[in-house]
Amino acid sequence: MKNEKPLLRLADTLDLLQISRSTLLRGIETGRYPRPVKISQNLNVWRKEELLKLISSLPTNDPNLREASDDYKFVICHIGTRHRVIVCKHGIQWIIQICDGKRHGRRRWASQHYLTLKTKLIELCRTIQSFSEQNHGLILSQLPSKCTEKCHEWIKEDVIYISAKDGAGLSAFERRLERILRNLNRSSSSVTLTRVRHQQAVRQAVEHLQASLCLSAVDQTEFIAEEFRLATSSLSRILGQVDIEDVLDHIFSSFCIGK
Repeated sequence: MKNEKPLLRLADTLDLLQISRSTLLRGIETGRYPRPVKISQNLNVWRKEELLKLISSLPTNDPNLREASDDYKFVICHIGTRHRVIVCKHGIQWIIQICDGKRHGRRRWASQHYLTLKTKLIELCRTIQSFSEQNHGLILSQLPSKCTEKCHEWIKEDVIYISAKDGAGLSAFERRLERILRNLNRSSSSVTLTRVRHQQAVRQAVEHLQASLCLSAVDQTEFIAEEFRLATSSLSRILGQVDIEDVLDHIFSSFCIGK
């Protein structure tokens, strides 16, 4: 079996990290990426072991971690419906993106500007027509003066900034709510009962089933069957499988004949 190269040239390094040359150089300056080993005057190489260790610590290929995805995780703010500001997946620069149409019903985002200084970021954002000093400017002003690898930590996943005035952040809130509900459906087969009538019917069914368990200890077959029938009847109310006589009985049970 042929041994893998322990040292990689520039082209192989860029291919392994899936980044551009400029991103690699900026990452070396900030300490995000390892410095190369100088073999000769015109040849620099990187240790593959260090690069693989770095990759293992970076975000995965999860759809929520793709910069072009509408569900990208590290979004700082949306500016109107066509622009947004994000932290790149490697956490070394800010990116101003524009909506580039839809794909499979979800918006796709194309990167326009790459910045590491907050002053330049705010300056370019102000050229966007939907930019608001009271909303977007306030959010961006809280960023550090320079983008570093810790910028991912600045974004709190449980906080979404929303403006009722211009609708900023509403789409992000809707997507977050949709994702939470989707994850709930995946992680649990249970159904949430939101109506009081349904909750009461289920509670009554549980009480009848518990009563049948108590009766099973004394071998009361007829009474056990009756408890089962009552439990089934309670659940049938949720499914709409109740005849008119049951409905009338329920109405007249609280109806005063004298009135």
